[in-house]
Amino acid sequence: MFKLIRPSSILLGFKNYVKPSLVTRSKPFLQNQFILRRSTSQIRYNGIQWDKLYKPALFTVGFCISTTILVPPLFKYTPLSVFKMNPNLMIYSIIGINCFICYLWRQPKYVNFLTKYFLLVKHQVASQWSLIGSAFSHQSISHLGFNMLMLFSFGPTICSLIGVSNFVVAYLNSAAISSFFSILIPTILKRNLFVGSLGASGSLFSLFGILAYLLPKTPIAVFFVPVPGGAWIFFLISIIANIGGLVLRRGSFEFSGHLGGSLAGLLYGWYYKQNYDRISRQRRRATYF
Repeated sequence: MFKLIRPSSILLGFKNYVKPSLVTRSKPFLQNQFILRRSTSQIRYNGIQWDKLYKPALFTVGFCISTTILVPPLFKYTPLSVFKMNPNLMIYSIIGINCFICYLWRQPKYVNFLTKYFLLVKHQVASQWSLIGSAFSHQSISHLGFNMLMLFSFGPTICSLIGVSNFVVAYLNSAAISSFFSILIPTILKRNLFVGSLGASGSLFSLFGILAYLLPKTPIAVFFVPVPGGAWIFFLISIIANIGGLVLRRGSFEFSGHLGGSLAGLLYGWYYKQNYDRISRQRRRATYF
């Protein structure tokens, strides 16, 4: 789940966002009393502010290109190659990072730092790195637990299927893409711009999209109830559900980020499938001749 964080409750324990410049430096601040801006779902911009998009767009493109080029050599020529021998270790490492960030949210002295780098605020992005950091950030145990359970459930399968370096590239780039969609779609629709968001679900939807594309008939069960048609049908249902949530404005989920992650998953699934088919054809030709 990629959660929306509305500024209508106390930050620690209730998942809200407070712009750092709006926080008082007085004694009430030390007691976790904040100056809060009114929630924003009904606040609308006059016209689409495209100037809010170009920096996140440039960052997303630059980040995706950089990781695609740099990550594979890192996992081949550095000590990170240990992950290639034990793919599950990568899954555990990602879970550990998410747990650590969740713990830091409970330490008041780190709130300003986390707010800048690990909470995505659409109307005023404090740091472009929050597009990545927010995908490793959870403020509630339930949010963290659900997302990490999903990662633990099908992450190892995908990591073994496409390889560790490809997994890391897809995970990180999907985080950037889903975060950008979290800014892009609300900006176009002119709503939810003053609401922060965080969570790993953008990357998780991407991973599930890769799995569904490569292994469409993989059995899927929701609360132990099998889904007819397998992974691909369930993935399509999830896309429809996210579009419905976006249109109907239901729930506190970041449907825009989910859709961005799903799109990234489809693109990566198609790319890996093309590579697999090309390699298979080359092997068949080599065997024939």
